[in-house]
Amino acid sequence: MNNNSFYKSILIVLSLVVLTSCDLGFNEVGTDIVGDNNFSLKPESKQVLAFNQSTGAVQSNNLSVNALGIYNNPAFGTTTANFVTQVQLASENPTIDLALVPIIDSVILKIPYYSKKVGFEDDDVTGKYELDSIYGPAESKLKLGVYESGYFLRDIDPNSLDEQAYFSNQNSLFDSNKGQLLNTSTSLSENEEFFFSEKETREDTKDSDSKLVTTRSAPSMRLSLDKNFFPEQNFFLSGIR
Repeated sequence: MNNNSFYKSILIVLSLVVLTSCDLGFNEVGTDIVGDNNFSLKPESKQVLAFNQSTGAVQSNNLSVNALGIYNNPAFGTTTANFVTQVQLASENPTIDLALVPIIDSVILKIPYYSKKVGFEDDDVTGKYELDSIYGPAESKLKLGVYESGYFLRDIDPNSLDEQAYFSNQNSLFDSNKGQLLNTSTSLSENEEFFFSEKETREDTKDSDSKLVTTRSAPSMRLSLDKNFFPEQNFFLSGIR
């Protein structure tokens, strides 16, 4: 019994010695890499040639967003964007009661801007807006002209019978078919000194009882066109046929 206890004591002591030896026998990993300059990167300079190259004409009809105006970029030069469209009545052959002797009081062209309402002016009634997608200094003025177009924008190309495509290099085609100037208002902000205004649009009209009705809407291009260009006789005859 004493011998067995003695052997067990020796085995326990030897086990502790072995475990202690394993614990102290560690190796360092990566000591030859970390801290030494093993990546000798030297700065180098190269000459780079950069230039602008025209992409040529691109198809410009049926776009979801259309540009308008003049934009001067120091790197890419000056871009002038025009817009040609065909308009039609909201409904064909509207019923007009000629017994009321209707007359054309005014013709207004209204094109809304991308904008966001951010609050109200000091009167707590007039809305305050911020315009989006307007580039350049605020209230930069440009000469704006709205003309009659004598060119018919067709849907089908008669040569290929495919959908008609128009391109960005055809401006001379539309200019050669340009007719009468229509935005001839005495207000220079509608023609000679036009700018994209972020002010709320306010329109005052009278109802059937001659009461004043004020309509407020988001900022937009609002141009008074020459009403003499729209003959009342032709207008109403085309409306009741």
